[in-house]
Amino acid sequence: HKLLLLPYFSFLQRYLQPHQRSVTNVLAFLIQASHDLVPSEEVEPIIKLIANNFVTDRSGPEVMAVGLNAIRELVVRIPLLTSGDGMQDLVNDLIQYRRYRRDKSVVMAARGLLNFIRETNPTILARKERGKFHDATAKPLEYGQVKVLDGVEGAELLKNEAENNPEENSDEEGKEDDTKMEDASGEPVGDSTAETARVDKVRILTEKDFRRIRKLKEKQEQEKRNPRARRKRARGAGVIQNALMKNMNVSTEDLEEGTSEEEEIEDYLSASDGDNDNDDERQTNDGVVNPHDLEGHVKRQRRELADRLRSVYAGREGAHRLANKRLGGTNNLEKSKAKNYQMVQHSKRVREKQYSSLRQQQYQLRKHIKNLERKKKTVQRIRRRTNKTS
Repeated sequence: HKLLLLPYFSFLQRYLQPHQRSVTNVLAFLIQASHDLVPSEEVEPIIKLIANNFVTDRSGPEVMAVGLNAIRELVVRIPLLTSGDGMQDLVNDLIQYRRYRRDKSVVMAARGLLNFIRETNPTILARKERGKFHDATAKPLEYGQVKVLDGVEGAELLKNEAENNPEENSDEEGKEDDTKMEDASGEPVGDSTAETARVDKVRILTEKDFRRIRKLKEKQEQEKRNPRARRKRARGAGVIQNALMKNMNVSTEDLEEGTSEEEEIEDYLSASDGDNDNDDERQTNDGVVNPHDLEGHVKRQRRELADRLRSVYAGREGAHRLANKRLGGTNNLEKSKAKNYQMVQHSKRVREKQYSSLRQQQYQLRKHIKNLERKKKTVQRIRRRTNKTS
């Protein structure tokens, strides 16, 4: 949606407190009401309010994780927020929580915010925080600015794939010749070098091509964010230093003072543990935000564990009724007791009993008595349940 509800943002400020009941729902409503057409001046006070109320050393780890995740979601929907007054100092303070070793949720939330800033507006970060492979020209679009596409977005990826894998695409070359568009004179369109560089100007793209474009775009985004993939591409080309200096706009000072590659890989992997796996589930039903996604990674794991245990306990209901209704056969313990002594006299268990000391015998006797008492209590409890149900 593109609804402009400017009084709504000032109305929600009074409810943005950690002790507020269902504060994650309030934050989810706030995020859902935000989009790129909302003026950044209306949301900047809310960003600073969330940082002051949630992301502080006086707050607990779960509260800090909720605040960082909410700020990241707001910045993702309104990238122009990173260019506001005072936002540079605020962002640099927030990303320092990626070294917060008390809780993993805070670390993952801070690193997720850092990775997004590196992609959209790395100039507001300190030089050592930008990473080796950042794009120095990346800036958020101005208010109301739209990136207009000339043709199908990602069509050039099909041509690059065909050049890299000529054997797999040899069968499709004949189909391209048959599907070339012709003008009124009967001559094929797109014979020039500029037009032949784009596949969408040469032939009509099919549904299979669009699916392939989506997969290539997802793969390209993953490789762009993964430092290991960037390092592999640079090593395969054999010109790591030239690629860093020329293609990726990295100066010599950045290489000397920039973030180490190990730290950048750690930031990418830790931030993608709990966030990238749920990108499709996070925004469903036309952008509806799930309040549980704003919680920390540890709390989400705890809730998932509780749900699993609840389902396990629900499946155990009535199991005590079948405890003494075995249809037939014996278990391994009963079989071992019924075996002939000649068969088990050389086993390890029997030899340990024969050569055990007096202290070990006393310990085993006390353990046996405790087991008998525990079994007796269990049998009594099962009988009481059976009598109640009957």
